[in-house]
Amino acid sequence: MTGRRARRTATWIRYGVRLAIAGALVAAAFRLVVSQEQQGLAESLRAAWTTSVPEALFWMTLAWALLGVALVVGTFRFRMLLLGAGFEIEWRTLLGANLVATFLNTLLPGAVLGDVYRVWDTRRDAGSGAGPAGVVILERLLGLAALGSIALLALPAVPLAAQDVRLAWLLAGLSSVFCLLPALVLHPGANARLRALLRRFGRPWPFAATAAERAVAAVAAVSERPAVILRAFALSLAVQALPVVAVMLLAVPLDASVAWYWFPIVIPFVALVSMLPVSVGGTGVREYFYVTLFGAVGMSSAAALVLSLTNLAISIVWALIGVAALVLRRRGAPRASHGRESSAA
Repeated sequence: MTGRRARRTATWIRYGVRLAIAGALVAAAFRLVVSQEQQGLAESLRAAWTTSVPEALFWMTLAWALLGVALVVGTFRFRMLLLGAGFEIEWRTLLGANLVATFLNTLLPGAVLGDVYRVWDTRRDAGSGAGPAGVVILERLLGLAALGSIALLALPAVPLAAQDVRLAWLLAGLSSVFCLLPALVLHPGANARLRALLRRFGRPWPFAATAAERAVAAVAAVSERPAVILRAFALSLAVQALPVVAVMLLAVPLDASVAWYWFPIVIPFVALVSMLPVSVGGTGVREYFYVTLFGAVGMSSAAALVLSLTNLAISIVWALIGVAALVLRRRGAPRASHGRESSAA
């Protein structure tokens, strides 16, 4: 119990530190607005809006809907990979799991809690969590590869200050690693070596070793279907592109007169930086870099800050929908197991 209490305390301490960093970065973004705008903060933020409230709500609703489309596309990708591994689970079940995962990844510490929940949820239909865990890991790796590919194309054009060049090189290396990660589990040779290592070093923990090998076997089953992998990667690119379009829609009612091509350059970079484990859901990191990077290409700092905050707001709306989905799923009766697992798993 003492060890469990210590781990729980350490988790909350890390969460507190990330919240503090997020607050400090948000405050830094607000200070940049105050220092760069001629008016006071409240006046500057109000002046950033150039349309009526109904029109602004219209564009925000469209952007919110696009994030929903990205969620649906991600669900199709998840189901496609599960089917490739031999697991047949209803689409609406996976959509509910993805909604809950959105809440966990947006508002709680750590970017993997949503993935843990999806494994826990799908195991009831698959009969085991090991195989779905391998599919979730593969899906995450394909998503990272898509983000890394886009970021590598965008990085040379990102308007970074001289002091941020090291950060650019760090993220370029990280993006390159992301692009190569799927090969580490999909390539037959790499997959076979990974399974051999699991057998060798997992002997003291037979249960964990068996679960890990079944996860790797599920990935191997998908690797035998190249068309599934290519379609899943294409959907991963769509999942990365749709939020960019959503931010472009959010910018329409704002004083954000910058060329459209800056959005697919800046936003993947910010998404990449937001993945660094220094904040909660990227809050603070996103606001600071929106102000600095969009400001560097001509957007007013107030408009850039409002753009980031409205993007956060519509993400929180989806997170709250995820809370509702979690409550409804907990109240519902346990589902009957109707999934099937491939013989390879």
